[in-house]
Amino acid sequence: MKKTVFVTLLLSISAFTQANTEKAKIAYQKAITFGEAVYCQANPLVENDPIKNVFLIDKDQENGTEDYAVIYYGDCSGGNGSYFAKLTPVYFGGTVLTDNGYISIDEKSNYDLFALTTEINPRFIEKMTQKTTGIVTIISSEFAENDPNSMPSKKFEYEVKLPEMQILRKTQIK
Repeated sequence: MKKTVFVTLLLSISAFTQANTEKAKIAYQKAITFGEAVYCQANPLVENDPIKNVFLIDKDQENGTEDYAVIYYGDCSGGNGSYFAKLTPVYFGGTVLTDNGYISIDEKSNYDLFALTTEINPRFIEKMTQKTTGIVTIISSEFAENDPNSMPSKKFEYEVKLPEMQILRKTQIK
């Protein structure tokens, strides 16, 4: 009896994880397609594993909604050759209209969450990982007083609450 309950639990978790993976894949494709249209190109931060570029903002099982944020690099504005990380939220709902995800494009802060903060330099983001739902860790560099334009010397780790980009913790690494 215990074995049957355990196997059923494992199968339920596996199905639940698969559903999350499918939504994450859809979110990734939506954001990358959007980035290519808006920023001329969209290069994922982690190239060899697209899902590592997708972060769960919120999940409401009761309403069937999931919100994700996808990080990628892109630039087309000005054509100066500098790439900036973009963090595009993709929202899902329980209805047919939103099962495939949507991106709100009313204001820049709706389709690039980095527009909500000036403390994190999106040009030098090296790594982003999920700590827990709605909380991510970002490693990025900043300029010291005499640093050249392409070589920031100060590196920080940020713990950030999504989607508002509230910095919960900032620690200098280097």
